[in-house]
Amino acid sequence: AQEMVKLTLSSKSGADQLSDLLEQLERGHIYPVLLMDAFDKVTNNPQFDPNFFSFLRSLATRGRVSYITASIKQLYEMSHEQILDSPFFDIFTTCKIGALTREAAEQLVMVPVERAGGEFTPQEVTWILDQAGRHPFFLQVTCRFLFDEKYKHEGDLPDMKHVQERVYHELLPHFEKVWHDLSSEQQKTLKQ
Repeated sequence: AQEMVKLTLSSKSGADQLSDLLEQLERGHIYPVLLMDAFDKVTNNPQFDPNFFSFLRSLATRGRVSYITASIKQLYEMSHEQILDSPFFDIFTTCKIGALTREAAEQLVMVPVERAGGEFTPQEVTWILDQAGRHPFFLQVTCRFLFDEKYKHEGDLPDMKHVQERVYHELLPHFEKVWHDLSSEQQKTLKQ
């Protein structure tokens, strides 16, 4: 925002300093949107108490900022006991996002490698999708390992078994965490 409005930090601290910055943005006709991935790390942390969430809610209800969070479960399901009944969670609308479409997954595989001056063959794209499914993070990790293997041995065929093992060891902890965070109903659906 510095290119659009000159921001200055006040001598205040914490919530007051943030409020001052948001006022400056508002005067500059800038409306900030705060994107927060893995927000469950905040909602599970007892250091963030009801006052903190009340402050965040007040900023949103006064039109100073919008929040977009990403998480596997509903935020209130992942919160520590002190904030379970916080009205902060009432300001959100839930948008469930599933796996990428096949077309979007293929684009996520092909576009970055092309921008890096390389390419994956149609067989490699199919292999990547078979290994990673259509989850963006799993796709990116699988692509990275295949890209590294492929361009480490330029001209030679990549060792797909080696790539598969590297991907498996890299993604297993992530998959286990995601699996653990799913409800039994979600686990049942995925097993099918």
